[in-house]
Amino acid sequence: MTSAQKDKVLPAIFVQVVSALKYLDGMGFTYHTIGPESILVRTNMANGVPKVIIADLHYIRQKLKPMETQIGVTVWRETMLENFENERGYHPPEDYVPVRTFFIEERISWMLGATIYASLAGMPPYGFMKTLDGVVPWRRGKLQQVMKDMEIFKNNTYPPVETSNKHLATLMETLLTCDWRNRPSIKSLDLDIMKKLADGSGVKIMLGMNAATIWSMARSAARTINPFARN
Repeated sequence: MTSAQKDKVLPAIFVQVVSALKYLDGMGFTYHTIGPESILVRTNMANGVPKVIIADLHYIRQKLKPMETQIGVTVWRETMLENFENERGYHPPEDYVPVRTFFIEERISWMLGATIYASLAGMPPYGFMKTLDGVVPWRRGKLQQVMKDMEIFKNNTYPPVETSNKHLATLMETLLTCDWRNRPSIKSLDLDIMKKLADGSGVKIMLGMNAATIWSMARSAARTINPFARN
């Protein structure tokens, strides 16, 4: 897919993803982990707008007790394999601190930002590099060191990514904020950013809410999350 094609189709995809995650949060649920493999896309729709389904429902957690689902503790292990099974390159800097309390909602924001980056660049922002032989992983241990340094210095060093859609770039950069204290959760994303991203994508979002528009958005978001939903 060319850069121009990505700039046309990706806004429609990620507007739907963000809307679905916002809907989930409003229903009292949150995703624990999200990445490219969690997002399924149908491109053969009659209106030409790709249809998104979020899979990996086993990663959803119910927020019965807010402090248990918003805050977690991660223990970094030197022996942890750096591979795709561990979502290599999609975890935020705070995941690489030996023992650390982190906020799950802000953690998911980073992972979605890394997913947007990967959809544009063909690889996640960290952990891989492009060579004549294709995309190859960094040498063992480099990813942990880079991410731990980022946690200390709060400075992104990922290679620039090509996109002419400044609104998609703004969303990606916002979600990839190094310091989790300044990183917005999905539910607190600026609605103006989402409206601008949706403009021209073929996906409609409503900023003025009434009963009818809320129900319409809820049905749309529910279909994005539930692959068995019916119109």
